[in-house]
Amino acid sequence: MLKKRYGHFFFWIQTLFLILALGFPNAKAIASDMPKKKIKRQYEKVVGSIQKKKEEMLCSDSIKHARLDSIWSERDKKALCFYDSLKTKSDKNFFTRQLHDLIIVKKDTISSKKNLDENSAKYFANFQGKQIREVRIIHEDIFSIDSREGSTGQRIVKLINDSHVDSKEKTVTRNVFFKKGDIVSPILMANSEEHLRELPYINNANIICIESRDDPNVVDVLIYVQDNFSYGANMDISSPTKGDVQVYNQNFMGWGHKVSLKYLYNSSEKQKRGYEAEYTARNMFSSFTDLRLLYANSYEMQKLDAQVFKGFVSSESQVAGELRYQQIFSSNQLTDIKGDSVEIHQENRYADSWLAKSFDLKSDALKSHQLIIGGRFSYFEQLKDPSNNESFNALFPTKHQFLTSIAVSKRTSYRTNLIYGYGITEDIPIGKYCEIITGYDDAYNKDRLYMHMFYSQSFQLKSKSYLYFGAYVGGFWSSGQIEQGVAGLDVNYFTKLFKIGRYQFRQFANFSFAQGVDRLDYELLNLNGDYGIRDMNSNMVYGKQKFVLQLENVHYHKRPILGFKFASYVFGDFGAINNDDPSTNFTFDKYAEVGLGVRIRNEALVFNTIELRIGYFPVVPDDMNQFIYKALSTTKSQFKDFRGRKPKILPLR
Repeated sequence: MLKKRYGHFFFWIQTLFLILALGFPNAKAIASDMPKKKIKRQYEKVVGSIQKKKEEMLCSDSIKHARLDSIWSERDKKALCFYDSLKTKSDKNFFTRQLHDLIIVKKDTISSKKNLDENSAKYFANFQGKQIREVRIIHEDIFSIDSREGSTGQRIVKLINDSHVDSKEKTVTRNVFFKKGDIVSPILMANSEEHLRELPYINNANIICIESRDDPNVVDVLIYVQDNFSYGANMDISSPTKGDVQVYNQNFMGWGHKVSLKYLYNSSEKQKRGYEAEYTARNMFSSFTDLRLLYANSYEMQKLDAQVFKGFVSSESQVAGELRYQQIFSSNQLTDIKGDSVEIHQENRYADSWLAKSFDLKSDALKSHQLIIGGRFSYFEQLKDPSNNESFNALFPTKHQFLTSIAVSKRTSYRTNLIYGYGITEDIPIGKYCEIITGYDDAYNKDRLYMHMFYSQSFQLKSKSYLYFGAYVGGFWSSGQIEQGVAGLDVNYFTKLFKIGRYQFRQFANFSFAQGVDRLDYELLNLNGDYGIRDMNSNMVYGKQKFVLQLENVHYHKRPILGFKFASYVFGDFGAINNDDPSTNFTFDKYAEVGLGVRIRNEALVFNTIELRIGYFPVVPDDMNQFIYKALSTTKSQFKDFRGRKPKILPLR
């Protein structure tokens, strides 16, 4: 009884003694404000040493069959046994478990290799010029088994891990830009990591280079990969009589291909049920070319869509392009500026092709610098007049369009986390992109020239915050005047990650301005959704010029629940819109929304982010309520990039 009563007390006394013995110079340091950081460093040093030796064992032919015991020092083994014992005993009650987590941080193989907030290629510069002797793939489990969970929970996690089909080794090696025998290029190694993390079926990836003991000019490369659980589902039930359900697999049979099926229903329509099927074959023949096939047959659309696409995925990608064919029959309802609406039935055919070539300008080990020249031809044919209304028919003219582009791209990236993701590594593009596009189309039975200019740039500021801005202006030229023109400015900013105790915050601010020039009657700006006030949904607020400011403060919660991580936030969105000629009337209608919400995401799943939100509008149009309550599924936000891209007309948004 006495042993049981005082056993834990003696255990923690022994813990303190061993911590001192493992590296603290004197007890005075324990009394200072630094012991927690020193314990973390000591733990990371020991585990890092052991992990490094594990990697050397995996990659060195000379010790391929050696026992771990023979390459670990007695000190390493004792230290590891101590930390394992500490973890096991601390799991027995809530207090000791919290104390363990406060002091000790588990070292993560996937994300611990490099420092965050630094250039992604900087680590690989240490190995520049060395030859790659071996490339090996190491798969990490999707879900880690937590010893705190009961046996039932552990069995469930193990069952899920066992049921998952890992990405095949060929799937992984075909998605990197190096192979056995190549010379290490820092920027291509960094591009490979970034590309792997961009794939929808991979949660996180890390590439480690290990120098050979026998030859200093040779390295072995380990690619650590953690897949997402490839099955997912989406559901959009707008009412008991209308909705859709989708199921999909983002990594079919471990090949990286996508298979998707969607079921739609609407009891008020003549065709009450419908379906949609999609198949995407990614990276065919190791060419980084994707094939996408889609067929839909439902009450709102019949559609056939075939697409072959290749993008600029690395700094050495020389060619990108696309071939696409669509045939669509759809029914829509449009409302004009007077509030009149008409139901239109469209039947059209669309073909699109583009090709671009990049030329290296002044790239180095850490960044790429390219000149990109491209061209695009598209054809849209109206097979059936959408309505008897000539004004509405003008929205869907039969046309041929030809565009040429010349662009300069300068790009690098740096690694960080807790921005749009929930703990996984995120690659932030830093660079410049300048583009001039010219072209021609024959819509509306007349020949028109087109031109636009676009410039964007992003910075990592000294404070480790991020700033992006993009400016654009363009339009068509016909009969000596500009028509369907647009001008705009976008600014995105977020701060570094602030830590106050155990709490982690970032502040986000987005500003945008847009103005239409001599647009069609039905081409109007609004303040709805992503390009305005997030929960605004009104047909009564529209105009020719607008300003939008979105502010958000996000708190990233450290404690997951069943693998789901949480980010709570407060926000304020402000918008002003003018429906008169801005040169004669600068009076704006002003709207705002304030609120709070929470985003929930499990990065190991391919599901979209779950978002719960409450918003309040001080002033609302007649077709909206002041209070908004939403539960929705959203896709993760993406960074603005600086890679070469498809030539296209500037959108009005």
